[in-house]
Amino acid sequence: MPIVDFSNTLTVILAIILFLLVLYIGKETERSWLLAGAVISFLALLVCHICELTLIKNIAENLRNALNTSVIIDFGFVLISFAGYAWLNYLHSKKEKNENKVLEENSDYYSKKKKQKIKK
Repeated sequence: MPIVDFSNTLTVILAIILFLLVLYIGKETERSWLLAGAVISFLALLVCHICELTLIKNIAENLRNALNTSVIIDFGFVLISFAGYAWLNYLHSKKEKNENKVLEENSDYYSKKKKQKIKK
């Protein structure tokens, strides 16, 4: 039996809900490492399913089909979670650049004010 049986529809729906929840929390808290954890966990599941598929010699046909389905869905989750991680990382870096730009403009403004006071 697979570690996490993604051939079951309910398991796939729960995994999607959990992934979307982690994506939402990561976006709201600006922590892209939450999605990195999802990428690593889906990669671990992918490796475990592939190891199960290759190391067990005499597998029943229905178990082989369940493992093949799980490997395909794992691969899809890895791609989607990596894309989500890259997207969150992009949003976070974009926001940091805007904040740094505002800080630089403020520091330029105050340094000009100090120079004007010194000249007077």
